[in-house]
Amino acid sequence: MPDSRRLPCDMGRYGNSGPCAAAPAPAALPLPAAAAVDGPPSPGGSPAVQPPPGAFGRIVPLLPCRRSPVGAGGFGKMARMARLTAAREAEISTRLLKHWHETVPNDRMAHLVKDAARGFLRSLQLRLATQGVSLGHWSFLRILWEQDGLTQRALSQEAGVMGSTTLIALRAMESLGYIRREQMAGNRKNMYVFLTPSGRALKQKLVPLAEEVNSLALRGLDAAAIATTRRSLLVMLDNLARDNLLAHAQAGDRAP
Repeated sequence: MPDSRRLPCDMGRYGNSGPCAAAPAPAALPLPAAAAVDGPPSPGGSPAVQPPPGAFGRIVPLLPCRRSPVGAGGFGKMARMARLTAAREAEISTRLLKHWHETVPNDRMAHLVKDAARGFLRSLQLRLATQGVSLGHWSFLRILWEQDGLTQRALSQEAGVMGSTTLIALRAMESLGYIRREQMAGNRKNMYVFLTPSGRALKQKLVPLAEEVNSLALRGLDAAAIATTRRSLLVMLDNLARDNLLAHAQAGDRAP
């Protein structure tokens, strides 16, 4: 019977990740040799820039999001899952590096931002799993650490997900003892979500993991480069937000 305690798959452009993969991953592609000069390769196919040693930080062992029952073969199953996941993630990372350093170094900015975001999430997911917390639960915990006592509807809006997705996650988080849901006296319509002491205590364990991923991603960039990157991304965000607002306004004008 399939194990329902697996991490969610990443159905991205580079294949499935996590223990959901159906078979052991093939051997990872070798990284390209280091270029003689710094900077990205030219579109003509010059040698790719090899990341410096330790560019990916420390290796974090992956454990299932929930504790598996320890019985006959329990530890062996967990070890096989960890090896399979690590091999698959290594293959995905190698493909991604080959794509950006050699195959299509000048691919569209949208793809670069998307792949960078996926890299952040994969690294964070590995670290959260060592504490038995899923990436989906992290999203809601972050919001509740700042705004405890939100309604389920408000929590869905803050997280940017559907109400049904929020409900499923909250039921799981409640069973794990992270949150409690209550209705207020005189208001039987709304369900409010509160952190338990256990859920609140997770902040001290999980936030440093997220900070570690951010520091890892910014390794090799000085303060000026980081500031320029932040300004550039904010300009992109502003441009796209204005485009979305304009499209919404135009759709309203066309409405009967």
